[in-house]
This record gives sequence, structure tokens and C-alpha cells, in this order.
Amino acid sequence: MKLPLRRVTNIPPGMVSDQYGMAGVLSFLKALDKNNGLVQLALGHDLTNLGLNLGSPDRNLYQSFGGPFSDSSVRTQDIECAVPDEYRTSNHIKDKLPPIKLSKLGDDTLFYLFYNCPGEAYQMVAAHELYARDWRYHKGMSVWLTRSAYGNVKEQTINYEKGSYNIFDPTQWRKIPKEMTLEYKDLEQRPASIGTDFSKPNGGNGGGGAGPSTASIPQSKMLPNFSSLNIGASTPTGPQTPGGTVGKPLI
Repeated sequence: MKLPLRRVTNIPPGMVSDQYGMAGVLSFLKALDKNNGLVQLALGHDLTNLGLNLGSPDRNLYQSFGGPFSDSSVRTQDIECAVPDEYRTSNHIKDKLPPIKLSKLGDDTLFYLFYNCPGEAYQMVAAHELYARDWRYHKGMSVWLTRSAYGNVKEQTINYEKGSYNIFDPTQWRKIPKEMTLEYKDLEQRPASIGTDFSKPNGGNGGGGAGPSTASIPQSKMLPNFSSLNIGASTPTGPQTPGGTVGKPLI
């Protein structure tokens, strides 16, 4: 006896209404012909088409896999690993550590915090301290920049200025000098201050170390704007100090 193609006969009444049974699967597969969007839901994704090397014998994929829809791997501090209790020093000294003074940190350390702790309080306070040192974040270029200590502002209006700037390139991890026209509307606003006392155990990263909670971080971008400063006559920046700050305000 031949059965009609992709049809089921002589099935119990309850099986018809059961969407999770074999009849339900068959009904779902029929709907795929009319709705291509259901293909991924029913049949899933081919992980090899997502750029994953499933045949690598060197390491397990899940250790650093951020998910099929993530543009990057799992951050180092979020990778699960077994840590002996003797290495969890924060559990023993978290109430004895003095607050971290960001003003004592170099620019490189602040940039490291900003680029390696996205969405965390560390990124917020690093941005706030960089702003205090006359660094500004360019929204279009997605980089930090500041006036060069060796160049003057050649032209300045209420909307833009022309001059020499140092741009921090996170891929090369260096400051690159550049002559450019800088429009104030392309710069982020001043980041909000959320405090800098990181000695309290209100969070954790990596192997259980203490860290700040991210609940108070605004969801919007958190960087700065020249236009919030005092616009005046073109003035060259002062010399660099050992702490990395600029002697005079940017504008």
C-alpha cells in the first residue's frame, strides 16, 4: 500500500493536536516551503558557515566561544576556569585595600581599562579620567584624541577647529600625530562620574577578583565633548607632564 507523499494516516486523535509529536514535526516541515524564515528555527545553523573550526584538536571551542551571534570571543576575564582558593586573594584582602587613585595611573593603563572592560564601571571611570586629562572621544572615527603639545590651533570657530592632534590607535597601541579639522559635534559628551573606590566587593571578574558593579552604568555612550568647554581664542596646549596630563585646557 502506498501512502500519499508527506501525509500521515490512521493516527490517534490526540496526536493531531500534539504539536511536539511526529505529526507536529511533519506539519512544521510542510510550512517550511511557504516560510523560509522557519528553516533556521527548525533545522538550525551550520556552525561551519559561521566561521567556526569544529575540527580543531588543540582546544575546546566552548572555552572562548562567545556564541554564534557574537562578533568576538569571550573576554579573558569571563572564561570559566578552576582557580585554587589560595589564588583568590580578593577574598582575604578586599576590605584592606585602599581605593585606586586613577590620577596616579598612566594613559596606557586607562586605555587598557577602557578597551578591555566594555560595559563595566572600569570603562566608565577610565573614560572620565581620560576626559579630565583633555582626551576626547571622536564618535565618527571611534578613537580618543587630544591636542598635540607641539602644534597650535590654526583656526577655531564655535563649531570646529583646525590643528595638530594625537590620536590613540588601539590596534597599534600608540599615539599617532595628525593634522585635521575637528568638528565639535563629532565628540562625545563628558562621561558621568560614578566614583573610583574599587576596593569594595561589589562585583567580580576572572578568577573571583573584586570589581565594581555595572548596574549604575548608563546604557548610552559614555564619552566627551569639546563644546562643553570654554570656547575662546586659539591657544596652544601646554607641555606634557609626567602623569600624561596636558598643562592647559584643550579649548
